Amino acid sequence: MSRTLSFAAVAAVALSLTAGAAVAQDFRALARQDLQMAHDELAANHPAPAIPGQASTDFRAWLDTGLSESLALANRVNSGDSHAYLLRFYGAGFRDSNISLTPSFEGLGPYFGTAWPGYTTGWRDGKYVVTYVKPGLRGSNIPRVGDTVVSCNATPIEEFARAKLDRWEGDLNTEAGRVTSAPYLLWNRNNPFVNGVPSTCEFQTGNRRARALTIAPALPLAAGELEAAYRATVYMPGPTPLSIETVNGRPWVNVHSFADAAGWDAFNAAVEGQVAQLRGPQGFVMDLRGSASIRDRVSAYQARLPAVAR
Repeated sequence: MSRTLSFAAVAAVALSLTAGAAVAQDFRALARQDLQMAHDELAANHPAPAIPGQASTDFRAWLDTGLSESLALANRVNSGDSHAYLLRFYGAGFRDSNISLTPSFEGLGPYFGTAWPGYTTGWRDGKYVVTYVKPGLRGSNIPRVGDTVVSCNATPIEEFARAKLDRWEGDLNTEAGRVTSAPYLLWNRNNPFVNGVPSTCEFQTGNRRARALTIAPALPLAAGELEAAYRATVYMPGPTPLSIETVNGRPWVNVHSFADAAGWDAFNAAVEGQVAQLRGPQGFVMDLRGSASIRDRVSAYQARLPAVAR
């Protein structure tokens, strides 16, 4: 069962932001209201409480304890974006990809940050690894691409990542959550509930002894550099969201957007023109990265795909 909740109160936040008249107390009150609404909606409509088993036990436990934990943080809410962070934290705590608490306004994008050290990390083979260093950034306190992060602020990196990223930026119990949130490990994303850029981190090159580096934000923050760092670390779709190509002898169907303006007429014509190849014994790959949730991706794709290719 998919529960994607979008709150009327959040719409009010968007209007207040547009008008520029909202104050911190408004956001705190809205956060409390929306957290309670989410709790009540899930308690009344989600099937988990009525189904025996560990999953039901976990759901019911977080339903109440997660609400209490989230409400205790509500006094730190000072903007529409921090309101969205807190709602996301509560929703992600259920560890269920079918539950998401989503604001009705467009919030921070994946490339947003107020500060960073000039390099970025990615999730590689179960470790946080440096994946990108700003061109021209050199010095004894700059790690190399490929270095592994061992700790930050004297905290083992797993514990540090859990505190800073888990439920705020993604579900670290999933591989997808690890991958998409990893670039934010050392960034300041203006989340008032966690620390920003750490002051020191230990990095390890190969099997050498880890070395502690002092970290200072790379200033000024130039337009586009965070996007470049993120794109170098996490796959992001290119400018053409719909296309068909051949990769290693197999059709590769790119569906990176379900927007009405994505170019469906031309794409569907291309699909119809390659039906024989798509139905071939080699199969085909349908690449849905960069679009909506997986459940919505599949249903939306099936609805738009020409009947001849289904």
